[in-house]
Amino acid sequence: MGVQNATSLIRCDVASLPFRPDSFDAAFCVLVIDAFQSIEHVLDEISGVVKHGGQLIIADLDPATLSMATVGKVVQYLDKRSGHPYTLHPAAEVGGALSQLGFAPITKQRRHFGISPPIYVVAAKKT
Repeated sequence: MGVQNATSLIRCDVASLPFRPDSFDAAFCVLVIDAFQSIEHVLDEISGVVKHGGQLIIADLDPATLSMATVGKVVQYLDKRSGHPYTLHPAAEVGGALSQLGFAPITKQRRHFGISPPIYVVAAKKT
């Protein structure tokens, strides 16, 4: 059995996921929430498809470790590239929103991978 037979890709809007509630043991979002000015709805949508006891891991640009000049340049670049506004959300904001959705924190880390901008990783478990 090859990988192509074990997986399928579904292209969809994260703000309106086409999955039943409690469909997944885990969800992993990389550079997703910065595309939303308000994160409550999108996190609610993602958390709804994670089973109780499951994990949600979010990795995004870390505005706390970027200078304001760098943040401005990154946001302008993303805005121009996508055609819609980007908002960098700090890890504390994401963690607080997940807590309100019934997630218990597992870890919160900052990472820097060479030449890329610094990111944070928030991992939480749905209780």
